[in-house]
Order: sequence, then C-alpha cells, then structure tokens
Amino acid sequence: MNKQTLAIAEKVRVERLHQLQNESFGIKKPAKMYLNFNTFFLELWEERKRTGVNFASWESVYKQLNNFNKKILFTEITERLMEEFKAYLLKRLHQNSAPNTSISSNILFTKPTEEN
Repeated sequence: MNKQTLAIAEKVRVERLHQLQNESFGIKKPAKMYLNFNTFFLELWEERKRTGVNFASWESVYKQLNNFNKKILFTEITERLMEEFKAYLLKRLHQNSAPNTSISSNILFTKPTEEN
C-alpha cells in the first residue's frame, strides 16, 4: 500500500512541477481539456450549425460517429480506428445507397497521408 501511495504522490509532484514550469515560461493550459473526441466534434458541429456552413455534412458525420462509438478518446485515435470507421461507413453506405455515390467513392479512395 505504501508503494501505491508513493507512486500517486510522485505523479502529483511531477504534474505540479510541470504546471509550475509552464506558468514560469508563460505557457497556459487550454481553458478546455478535451478527452472525448465526440464532445470536441459536437462543439465544432454546433458552430457549423450556427453559421450554416456545411452543416448537413457535419451533422451526418456527427451522427455516424456516435453510431460507430459514442466515447472516442483522443488517445484512442489511431490509423486502425480510422480504418475501422471507414469500413463502418462503407458498410452503412452500401446498405443505404448506391455504391457509386460520390461519398462512397471519396471514402473508398481516401488514404492516410504520410508526413515526413
């Protein structure tokens, strides 16, 4: 139990040290810390809803994203997860529409880019 308490205390100490160092260099922590990607996307979607720019597309993606997984953490976003979401969308499109639609073509040929 002492080892566990010591590990927790060390974690708190390191986090506080980072906080103090960041404050001394003028680095401020963002006002909102997003852990859940869906929450972050919802705020972006609501902004699109307010402005009306591409709202229908964002609404559709938000709905499909939540049908796919309601709680995607930023730490879980990987190339594999994106491939799974792509497969999910292609399956849904195949069930709901013609396979030659521009959306299914865009999804089908979307490949991740490699950054140097």
